[in-house]
Amino acid sequence: MNVDSDVEPFDGISAAYDYESEGYLVAYGHMSTSGGVIRVAYLDVSTTDPVDPNQDPEINMDKTSISVEEGQTASVTVKRTGDDLSGSDTVTYVLSDQTSSGSDYTEPSGTLTFAVDETEKTIEIPTINDGLHEENESFTVTLTSVSGTASIGSSDTTSVTIKDINDEIEFATDAMGVEEGQDLVVTLIRMGNQLGTDEVTYTFSTGSAGQEDYINTGGSVTFEPGQSSKEIVVSTIDDTDVENSEDFKMTLNGIAGESILGSQKTLTVTISDNDGHSTMNFASETAMAEEGQDVTLTVVRTGSTAGTDTVSYETITGTTSELDHAIQSGTLTFIPGETVQTITISSTDDNEVETDETFTVSLTQPTGNAVLGSMVDTVVTLYDNDVPTVEFDLSTLSVNEGDTATVVLTLSEPYEKILQSTMI
Repeated sequence: MNVDSDVEPFDGISAAYDYESEGYLVAYGHMSTSGGVIRVAYLDVSTTDPVDPNQDPEINMDKTSISVEEGQTASVTVKRTGDDLSGSDTVTYVLSDQTSSGSDYTEPSGTLTFAVDETEKTIEIPTINDGLHEENESFTVTLTSVSGTASIGSSDTTSVTIKDINDEIEFATDAMGVEEGQDLVVTLIRMGNQLGTDEVTYTFSTGSAGQEDYINTGGSVTFEPGQSSKEIVVSTIDDTDVENSEDFKMTLNGIAGESILGSQKTLTVTISDNDGHSTMNFASETAMAEEGQDVTLTVVRTGSTAGTDTVSYETITGTTSELDHAIQSGTLTFIPGETVQTITISSTDDNEVETDETFTVSLTQPTGNAVLGSMVDTVVTLYDNDVPTVEFDLSTLSVNEGDTATVVLTLSEPYEKILQSTMI
């Protein structure tokens, strides 16, 4: 269709979609240059399809895959979308094994019903802890059919992985110490459901300690159902040599049963000498200082002082906080003949009225021929130096003879005490 050359198009274009002809009906208007009269109008059909505003409901899985530890419940979310959710829809689903079996979970009912305007439902699938050491297992949940106006979308399946939980057996700690000639009690722990029987084997390996320093036959320990810990007694040999501390290792090698070895499979044992060793202690179990002042603690080495020994220390907060004193740790070195060392810890003057506060300083990890004595902790008390102020509420007060006079004292602390007396 031709358009007069002396006209200009409207700035606006109106359009509506005709679903019967499957295209846009677009009206174009033109005005003459002589005066505001529509000269030409025509209809054109576009081939571009818009989105139908009345989209039917569709039901899909929210996620393509999820995972859950065995013994826990797998929650599979199903969602319904669409513009018209005024009706109810019932969707059917099925569970299919991949690497799992029906004994690994409890199969729920196979239908979900979406009520009017409801957009989300959940399938709850309890899994079963079978107490077996096995690989992760999986199954699928698939939407199969719908009763109602909805249809099943492209995301119709969720894969569920059941992660295996195995008991783990390991040493309770990675390092222990014992004085030569004494027995060492080593603890193994089993973490998990503790349902089965497990036999764990262990061996010894020499370090600076030789086979003459301990009895190192190796062996095995058996955990019966319900047992969470077992003990191994290791005997050390008392000799008459003055020597440095020596060490050896214990290693867990394997398990016969359903458990697996944990991460702490190696234990280092240190044997301290009892022939001419030195002992580390604090000079006092307690110490005091005013807040804002330094605290000086004395550490004393007794016994043999022929060699070089070290001992570590650390501060441990009690009723104090990290703002009240230095958080401090370090190592004291005693050279031959030296018997005394000091630790200095600074405290903070916080200008707050408060009760006395405490923290602890502890001695740890002696080396050389040193061992810890009985006084390895000192409790430090920081006493407050901030005094509350007291003021009368009024500078003068008048009462009639025979009446009660109330005098208010105000403290800088958040409370008041009222002093009353009767005027006669």
